Formats: sequence, structure tokens, C-alpha cells
Amino acid sequence: MMKQICFLVLILCYSCGYQPIYDIKFKNNLEFKEIIIGGNNNLTQRIIKAINLQKNSSNELLDEIRINTELIVEETSKNSKGQIISYRTTIKAEVKIIDKNKNLRSQKFSQNFSYNSKENKFELINYQKEIENIILEKLIEEIALYLNLK
Repeated sequence: MMKQICFLVLILCYSCGYQPIYDIKFKNNLEFKEIIIGGNNNLTQRIIKAINLQKNSSNELLDEIRINTELIVEETSKNSKGQIISYRTTIKAEVKIIDKNKNLRSQKFSQNFSYNSKENKFELINYQKEIENIILEKLIEEIALYLNLK
């Protein structure tokens, strides 16, 4: 009986055209007349590539997009010897869309993660890069959802 119910739910989900709302593997490109980047260029370029934003300056009817990103790594606590024992990494992004009538829509996004320091500085740097990638993926999902609902 349980197998039949699972099979029925599976059939219904596939036949109704269900797609996950946070699926960021876009089949179609999001085109803009101009793509202006600011802040941390590496992060901004990764966002543009992941969401598949395309520039089409020949179409005057398209909107202009501005993306500004910032990466912040801050010390959140120290021990009695003055050694850092925890950090917080934050990635902030601001997306501005300017339409052909020069109306501005702006949205700010932010993701952060707190973590303990590591004894080995090489391990700490690798861990921070890993955390940066995870945070950026979450931020990309939020931005992609915002752009697809615009």
C-alpha cells in the first residue's frame, strides 16, 4: 500500500510540470541592456555566470542591471591571550534594476556564517574559502529568485 501511494505521488509530481522554485540551473538567459558590476569583482562575476546574465546592448527595450558585492570577514571573539577564536564571514549584494523609463528597483541581499578559528592557518584559509562558496551559493539562489520574479 505504501509503495502504491509513493508511486502515485511521484507520478502526480512529474505529470503536473512541477519544478523547484530554487532551481538556479536556468535554461534561458536573462538579458539586460547593460550589466554594471561593482565591489568585489570576483564574487560579482561568479553571480553573473551562475545566473547566466547576458548583455544585449542592441535591444533598447531591455533593462539595465547593477550588481555590487562585498565580502566581510570579521573577528567575533578573542580569548584572554588576545588570540582570535571565532570569525563571521558575510557576503552582501545589492541588485539595482533600471528600466527603460529610468525607474529604479533595488534589493539588498546578505548571507553570513559564524565559525571557530583553527590552529593551522592553512586549514583556516581553506575553510574560509569553503564557507565563502557555500554562502555565495545561497546568495545566488536568492538573487536568481528575485530576478525570475521581477
